[in-house]
Amino acid sequence: PCFNESVGIIECDNIVSRILLMEEAFFQNDRRLLKNLVIPPGDKSCDFKACGMNKPTPPIKLLAPNQISRCTEPWNCVTVVVKTARRPRLVLRLAQSIRDSYGYDLPISCFDDGPDEHSMEIRQRISQYPLMNYVVGHKKNHGIAEGRNMALS
Repeated sequence: PCFNESVGIIECDNIVSRILLMEEAFFQNDRRLLKNLVIPPGDKSCDFKACGMNKPTPPIKLLAPNQISRCTEPWNCVTVVVKTARRPRLVLRLAQSIRDSYGYDLPISCFDDGPDEHSMEIRQRISQYPLMNYVVGHKKNHGIAEGRNMALS
């Protein structure tokens, strides 16, 4: 979109994985149609927010001050977990960005779907981050969830 153009909604076209912009007039028209289709409160078949069926959440109970501990040294209480597929340069950019932004390193646990064909230059650059645990798998395409779990193990 151009600057100052109104954009109503963005939808993902799964077929070609691209972003499509919808005209504001179409968005407003769809909104009016949907508004008329909302099931009125009291209908037990709808548990959607617009149906008025959502139960109010109880207020958040605050912890007593003696139950709260603050993290004053993030490198001791924060770990960045990354799953990647043969892109060590992006992980190195992340590590450098953390170092540049905060002035110190944070622990990074990274799992890379194999194979381990990284150059000596990449290996040396990874070794410059002592808090980075960079694990390379033996098979390709573990999947995002399994890869994250393996980064944590």
